[in-house]
Amino acid sequence: MKLLHINASIMGDKSVTRQLSQDIVDHYINENPSAQVITYDLDKNPIPFLSSASFTDKTEQAIAEKTLNDFLESDIIVIGTPMYNFGIPAQLKAWVDRISVAGTTFKYTENGPQGLITDKKIVIASSRGSAYGPETAHLDHQEKHLQSVFGLFGLTGDAVQIIRAEGVNLAPDAAEKEIAKARTKIPALA
Repeated sequence: MKLLHINASIMGDKSVTRQLSQDIVDHYINENPSAQVITYDLDKNPIPFLSSASFTDKTEQAIAEKTLNDFLESDIIVIGTPMYNFGIPAQLKAWVDRISVAGTTFKYTENGPQGLITDKKIVIASSRGSAYGPETAHLDHQEKHLQSVFGLFGLTGDAVQIIRAEGVNLAPDAAEKEIAKARTKIPALA
């Protein structure tokens, strides 16, 4: 089994999603001790944003190829992502752009886009400073964005699971309580 671990938080050791995503990775390693783990720290080693140089710069092209291949060759992808300003961190968007490749992860057809990836499991370790209920769900451009991208690839339903710590900034001890609550859901991951 190959597991790809993506960390997008800029908060280092204080990051809720780094803690949760590592707990998820540890869960899978305990289930599969021979698992190969590849880790991307998008804060310390950001992937270049798409630009005109993306088509000519050899170093950038090599990074893009490795990023896509690491995704394609992985069985499980664990993504640690906080919500920043209602969306995913910019450095995670750069990673998403490198794996969203027409003809590889999806294709265009007469009936619209069609996903080409069906053999992966995505687990998103999500954190949010506030809480988002039905009246504020329209502000969620974090989890919904990622579900849309992976849905485009063909990964829907149980192929994409979310372990969420929400409202972590609402009280002094909220983060600890939310992390503990989120951790109770990890053992149920298949």
